[in-house]
Amino acid sequence: MRRRMSTLAASAVLAGGLLFAAAPAQAATASADTATMAARGKVTCNVKKMRAEITALKNKANKYAQMGDKERAKQTRAKANAKQRQLQACIDADNNSSGPFG
Repeated sequence: MRRRMSTLAASAVLAGGLLFAAAPAQAATASADTATMAARGKVTCNVKKMRAEITALKNKANKYAQMGDKERAKQTRAKANAKQRQLQACIDADNNSSGPFG
């Protein structure tokens, strides 16, 4: 029990040190990203284009499945699903974002 507690304590100290060391780098990156976003203005999604890409990927996956290439069909469906999640996240971000300041 004593060894386990010292291991847990050492792990906590190391993790805290890593988080403490990484915080300034993350803050610098966040401020740079914020400045870039402010310079560009509002970012919007091209929903029609993304939906067309998803449909094309699904059609391609169906063709692979019909040809018997199950592994390629699975990979292509995974790409389509990832694109669908990206689209939904983009739509949610557009719907939940506040307007510009001023």
